[in-house]
Amino acid sequence: MTFLQSRNLFKKLSMIAIALLPLFCLTTAVAPAKASTLFQGDLTVETMTPGVLNSVTCISSTNCIAVGFGSGIPNEPIVWTGDPSKWTAGNANVIDLTSLGGGYLNTVTCSSSTNCVGVGGTFAGDIFVWTGDPSKWTAGNANVINFTSLGGGQLNSVTCISSTNCVGVGNTNGNPNHPIVWTGDPSKWTAGNANVIDLTSLGGGVLYSVTCSSSTNCVGVGNTFGSLQYPVIYSFVAPSFGIPWGWGYSPEVINVPTPDAPTNLSVSTPRSGGIITLSWSPVAENGSGPITSYVCSSGAAVTISVTGTSCTFTNKSLIITNNSASLSVVAVNQSGTSDPATLPVQWASPPTTTTTTTTTTPVITTKTITCHKGIHLKKVTGVTPVCPSGWKK
Repeated sequence: MTFLQSRNLFKKLSMIAIALLPLFCLTTAVAPAKASTLFQGDLTVETMTPGVLNSVTCISSTNCIAVGFGSGIPNEPIVWTGDPSKWTAGNANVIDLTSLGGGYLNTVTCSSSTNCVGVGGTFAGDIFVWTGDPSKWTAGNANVINFTSLGGGQLNSVTCISSTNCVGVGNTNGNPNHPIVWTGDPSKWTAGNANVIDLTSLGGGVLYSVTCSSSTNCVGVGNTFGSLQYPVIYSFVAPSFGIPWGWGYSPEVINVPTPDAPTNLSVSTPRSGGIITLSWSPVAENGSGPITSYVCSSGAAVTISVTGTSCTFTNKSLIITNNSASLSVVAVNQSGTSDPATLPVQWASPPTTTTTTTTTTPVITTKTITCHKGIHLKKVTGVTPVCPSGWKK
């Protein structure tokens, strides 16, 4: 089970627990009343299987549409329409999704009492979109979007400029999760025309809500799912023109720190195999994640990536102009790259690559001979041994 699925399950279980409190009853408020005058006697209490309402929208005080799900086994989407003070267990539209393992409705938006869009899904990962008269929604007239290839998915929010020009946002349930955006006619949304925004570099992400002030001005909000989670805002122009988020429009990731720049830069002459060595102090973790590497450069096409705190430049990685060079280093981690730390270097004369001089000690081979003089014997050892005068070999 993914993190997002676990979070959603926890949310639903928490909501079910709340629903169980009032003697296993579902309570709904009657026609509008001031909070200071709303008493227990002003509530309509209907005994039924506990359930949860996730979203409600009203055309007038007596004409509302609410959606949610029952907490039976399996869960089934619930829709109420009309006067909320008169909603009962008997007049709810309970959509039978037994064959699909149950499901839920997350949110609804309506331009009239018979022209609504509701979005949700099954617990197996299919996405549901209903359009039209919510009192007539059934398992058979839903737009079922299969996201099996991406681990399933869900729609969390929808807003409409017209009945055929809507924006829906949500997420895949794979690993990692990715935000999903649909635009246009919701009855024609499919897995193939969804814009799945790849946030792998940030550990995946989700869009929870979307709102549009016009057909050319929308904002979606959500968060990333990396080891460090950050809020994400998508500002978007012209969703109705078929230009989904991610096609030239990048998310604004809020308060994602990048590593601090390296400090205490110094240079030295390498012992061998290079021209100059750049060193720096280790960069401390600042909330953006541990440092994974450092990258050194002097403007050449070849850069140097190291995990330690020094790098040695060679002819291939060093650009020298008028006996001078500008050496730089950046710190890198999962959140990005730091600003470069730069150190200018000047030589009195053109620098050369250092080499190591190796001194070879010669190997001296000796041998021993035997010399004799009469009955006397003598051994002589040397590189080229010779018997003494008067002695014979």
